Amino acid sequence: MNLDNNFVEKLKELIESSYKETLNFDKNIENKELNDIVTNVDIYIEEKIINQLLEWFPKYSIYSEEKGRINNNSEYVWYIEPVDGTINFASGIPLFSTSIALKKNGETIFGFVYDYNQKDTYYAYKGGGKILL
Repeated sequence: MNLDNNFVEKLKELIESSYKETLNFDKNIENKELNDIVTNVDIYIEEKIINQLLEWFPKYSIYSEEKGRINNNSEYVWYIEPVDGTINFASGIPLFSTSIALKKNGETIFGFVYDYNQKDTYYAYKGGGKILL
């Protein structure tokens, strides 16, 4: 899988379909550290993203908010924030997103944000500018 517009479309579809699958979930809000919370939706979406990224890029490492680190000793590391704005989400405030980044040797080379409220996708490649989809 290449990091291109096709990849971004597949990532967007994955996130949208994962979120739709959670619409009837009980949020099951749990406290974390420092006034932070986690919901079943955070965990479910994160798991779906991790599983798909490992299928597409099996040798890359992953660092995610809920699960932590999957270390494959790779120069590439995915960073995943499954529900950025969980407090808003849990409170019914429609201001939350999913954020994903890819670093190579510590340098960010790809960034992706899906805004659930606006249904907009923002992404950028190193040297490629930013794009709204």
